[in-house]
Amino acid sequence: MVDMRVFARIATPLAMIICVFLLSGRIFDNPQAAQMIPDAFGPAFWPTWLLWGVGICCALWALHEFWVARKAPAAAASAEEPKEEEEYDTKLAWIGMAVVFAYGYLIQQIGFPIATFLFLITWCLLGGYRQPVKVLLVGLLGTMAFLYMFVMVALMPLDRGHGVFDGISVAIYRLLGIY
Repeated sequence: MVDMRVFARIATPLAMIICVFLLSGRIFDNPQAAQMIPDAFGPAFWPTWLLWGVGICCALWALHEFWVARKAPAAAASAEEPKEEEEYDTKLAWIGMAVVFAYGYLIQQIGFPIATFLFLITWCLLGGYRQPVKVLLVGLLGTMAFLYMFVMVALMPLDRGHGVFDGISVAIYRLLGIY
């Protein structure tokens, strides 16, 4: 029989792993077309590896929680329960997962450059970084690095967004000398 304390500790990362498997086939409207592109760094590369990276992190998280929960009964037998290292904030983990999904959606709507900049800033803030200059630098430099890598090196056409966002994305590309 499964100990409910163990299950309670690993429920969130396991649910996220299930989400990764369910979403992995839904990255593109037509996955067969994305697979037909001969380039190893085609349009499926970044979102697929981002999603699988989340899955791998969740698997490691589940293993850690399982390990800690299996050791906990021995500690609970003692009169005084020792203070465990910092607990995971499962609410923050769900928020992080929602941010990843929102990023995937926003790439199409507001374009890769703006969505990536906002994603990196949000991720820094969720991670506890509060120094505005450093957070902005991570957002700007990270976005620039991804743009150069995907557009100039991998020659990938990235979503530029709709309406005014298309024009902003093109202006960013021109400013960086990518277009």
